[in-house]
Amino acid sequence: MRKIIAALKEYVQQYFHLKLYLLIAIFLTISIALNYYFDFEDSYIDAYVGKKVYTLWFFLFQSIPYYLTCLLIVRFTKYKGFLKDPAFWTVSIFGFIVQAVNRSFFYHNEIVRGLPIDILYFVYQVLGDASSIVIITVPLFIYYWIYERKTMNGFYGLTSRISDIKPYLVMLAIVLLLIIPASFLPDFQADYPQYQDARGTRAADYYGVSEWVIVSVYEFFYGISFIAVELFFRGFLILVFIRYLGPFVVLPMVATYVFLHFGKPIGETISSAFGGYILGVLVYKTKNIWGGVAIHMGVALLMELAAYLQRIYW
Repeated sequence: MRKIIAALKEYVQQYFHLKLYLLIAIFLTISIALNYYFDFEDSYIDAYVGKKVYTLWFFLFQSIPYYLTCLLIVRFTKYKGFLKDPAFWTVSIFGFIVQAVNRSFFYHNEIVRGLPIDILYFVYQVLGDASSIVIITVPLFIYYWIYERKTMNGFYGLTSRISDIKPYLVMLAIVLLLIIPASFLPDFQADYPQYQDARGTRAADYYGVSEWVIVSVYEFFYGISFIAVELFFRGFLILVFIRYLGPFVVLPMVATYVFLHFGKPIGETISSAFGGYILGVLVYKTKNIWGGVAIHMGVALLMELAAYLQRIYW
């Protein structure tokens, strides 16, 4: 844990800019307040599910906070020329198209349409997580293989060398202390466990297996889907764009990462800013996302576990 604290302290001492950070914080605070007041993502964007414009909505929704933060970086730091670089726009637009397709993907609806109702929801949820891994990983790997593999060590932080995991486990233990009281909140219990949407009991009866088999399958795919999240936000958005934004590359990533969490409980959205910042700094320092994968996957599964225990014992 001391290594993580030392890395964060060094980064903040070198690159903290009060006006820049303050303006980003104000922008995110206003964005969060407006989203949760108007229920913007769930009530407005999700109204276009199944339509082509749905992808466009998510492209704008994820890219606008990123580019606005980039404008603030241009205003307050020495990193100014990247906005005139066509490569910056080409690669960033490519990335946000991939993310928009991922977030708007709905074709697994057609796959499950003819399935028995007893397994329809379970298969739908598993396919949703599995499709996310494919949609993010495949195009990013193709881009990496063509343009980055000769100059970058590993596939956007998924290196063969796994970083020292002990500090991340300590961090995970600290997060657990926050998850436990959060699990008593109504909005947490309404949203978790994510497994509740899979109607697992009916699927278990249909297949004639213990429900823990269904739970294990669901949580496996749910857990590994966070590899795709870390690959895009901490891997792609940090390691590719260092060349344009230098150490300030962490800040636009945090802005768009917060928008990813709209629709989640508001406490989770707010904490995503701090968690995204910490993990972003660590990837900037280590060029390795395995620690972030462990944290993200661990937090998600601990939240699932806390929600299960709430339903069993309270």
